[in-house]
Amino acid sequence: MARTIVATQEVMHLVNQLARDDERTGDLTIVDATGGEVAVLLDPAVYHDLVDKSDRRDWALIEKSRKALEHIDPDEVDREVDAVVEEVRSERWAAEKGAA
Repeated sequence: MARTIVATQEVMHLVNQLARDDERTGDLTIVDATGGEVAVLLDPAVYHDLVDKSDRRDWALIEKSRKALEHIDPDEVDREVDAVVEEVRSERWAAEKGAA
């Protein structure tokens, strides 16, 4: 989920300067903190295009999965999922009991 922050004048001045530079050069600005990328300054149109492509890809995968599973009884799927969840819980419980 996107979060909007209220920027100070100093931050806005810097962001505007970076955006102008990026627009002029076609580059991206990557914000790095202690050796790790934490943000990228993108043109809003580029950002929205990326989100739209991601959403379309996600929905296509969901539809593909639905079609691949449409012949399977949903109750059978629920039983199998419940069995696997119970198996994992039992394994974790045994591991925690053994580590204590």
